[in-house]
Amino acid sequence: MAFKLKYGWKEGAALVPPPSKSYAQRALIVASLAEGRSHLNISEVEAEDISIMVSALKEFGVQIEVGHEETVIDGGHPRAPAQPVNCGLSGATIRFLTSFSTLVPNGSVLLTGEPDLLRRPIGPLIDAITELGGSAESLRVSGFPPVRVKGGGLKGGFAVVESSSSSQFISSLLMVSPLAKESVQLEAKGLVSSPYVEMTISTMKDFGVMVRSEGMTFSVHGGGYNCSDFDVPADMSAASFFMCMAVLRNSAIKIGHVNLARPQADSKIVDILRLLGVTVTVDGDSIQVRMRDGELRSDVEIDLKDSPDIFPPLATLGLLIPITFRGIAHTRLKESDRIRAMGTELTRLGANVLAFDDGVRIVPPKDLKRGVRLNGWNDHRVVMALSIADAALELDCTIEGRDAVRKSYPGFFRDLGLMGIEVENEHVR
Repeated sequence: MAFKLKYGWKEGAALVPPPSKSYAQRALIVASLAEGRSHLNISEVEAEDISIMVSALKEFGVQIEVGHEETVIDGGHPRAPAQPVNCGLSGATIRFLTSFSTLVPNGSVLLTGEPDLLRRPIGPLIDAITELGGSAESLRVSGFPPVRVKGGGLKGGFAVVESSSSSQFISSLLMVSPLAKESVQLEAKGLVSSPYVEMTISTMKDFGVMVRSEGMTFSVHGGGYNCSDFDVPADMSAASFFMCMAVLRNSAIKIGHVNLARPQADSKIVDILRLLGVTVTVDGDSIQVRMRDGELRSDVEIDLKDSPDIFPPLATLGLLIPITFRGIAHTRLKESDRIRAMGTELTRLGANVLAFDDGVRIVPPKDLKRGVRLNGWNDHRVVMALSIADAALELDCTIEGRDAVRKSYPGFFRDLGLMGIEVENEHVR
């Protein structure tokens, strides 16, 4: 669905982003394997990726109750679902559940999803499960979903995990390792997005399991999980869009319920904006972004190997300053080829874009285009990035793909409204 924005700016807004979907997905998996009752501070399961995970875990017999104030999980031992499990468009869900499925006592599990999900790689995870004594196989194209996983548990031992396309393979295996018959040692080869592995380790620690790491090798001993009350922090991926919008607008914004003590890959947005000359102040559980003079440091090269999800919002700053991003080859394997998607749309706005294998250079337009039609590429992060650029610079563009934001941030347009920005569907206007 295409939409346009109406501008009625309220400067100096404050907002609380949704809970981190990355932490929520990990905590749901671990709590489902822990004996006893766990509590998560997710009061409304809004993001599609979290909803899909909750629905899928229920098919494994996990008791999950989403209430008005929290989510309660009664964990234990999963059982094989009676029918194929549809993971929708959620890459984390199908990858995490692939390892999770090895723990059903008998039978097998079929994991599938929407067509776009079936184009996302899973081969390295299948190979590692085999090395650890389990059994999983691709059913159509080798190395891609759908996947059939045989139950009965993992033996354990040592596995090398090719991790250059996703850190989720390592995270998936780590979370089931405490329930393997023997200790597990995993070597991550070519690991990208390593802070996401730190998020996994942090979550496991809260449920009583310690992971020992030496370089790119991770070791887990058996023993299982304890139930826990887990506080899911605000999603820094979501926050990054509004932080970049304040920069584009030459304005200020305050982000609440932030916990920088918990590792999040996208917390790097704080350091990056400071590097660009933006005033970013951290005060307790809040972050304030302020642009005082509108001057940004230009021609900076930024490595986003470990924080690929903040590439789309940061790319919009290329409408103001020359900027280069490196280490983002794996963003080509997300919901869209994000290097191509953002490059194409910024070019439509007049930017000069040069893409290369692992990155892109963006030079601002000499003549910023307005009133053009932009494609959201059916990618939630691309749609949100184009929306903040349109809102901040009042571009009067039509943007396709409004519904894509449901995947990670269903309240995105509601939060835009806190700043006086209204959204109208194209047919209404």
